[in-house]
Amino acid sequence: MIVPGLFLLVAGLAIPSEAGLGIVIPGAIVTTVGLILAFQQATGTWASWAYMWALVAPGSVGLGLSAHGLLHRRWELLEAGLKTAATGLGLFVGFGLFFESVLDIDREASTSLLRDGMPILAIILGALIVVINLLPRRKQSMSGPAANIWTPGNSEPPSSPAAPQG
Repeated sequence: MIVPGLFLLVAGLAIPSEAGLGIVIPGAIVTTVGLILAFQQATGTWASWAYMWALVAPGSVGLGLSAHGLLHRRWELLEAGLKTAATGLGLFVGFGLFFESVLDIDREASTSLLRDGMPILAIILGALIVVINLLPRRKQSMSGPAANIWTPGNSEPPSSPAAPQG
């Protein structure tokens, strides 16, 4: 599963248009599922699917969007992808802490890697959230088509372009 997923991922990243996104997202999902299955096979932690789904969607979808946005300099995709990936990571850590620490779902597993690693991941995620919120925000300019959008706070709707005189 990992090789076909990587093939789709690389092929999608090579296409700069929206069609590339249509290949990148499935490629990221298939690659992530393959990596999770490889991890679970190596460690015997099959019950971790109870929370690892968050790494598949929305996590891998966000990483695919971020990679495509970064490679093709589409900053709105990069930003949306990072937020989506962070959501997936947050869900993974939150559910992982609950299932591993509270419910102890992998007590028969051969390793306690996930049980011991979840608190560390929670600390790292918290530190990332603090650092991201300390970074300066990029100001969005209101030029182009978005500047002509009427919102309820505006006193008048935007003027439409002049009709051709004929």
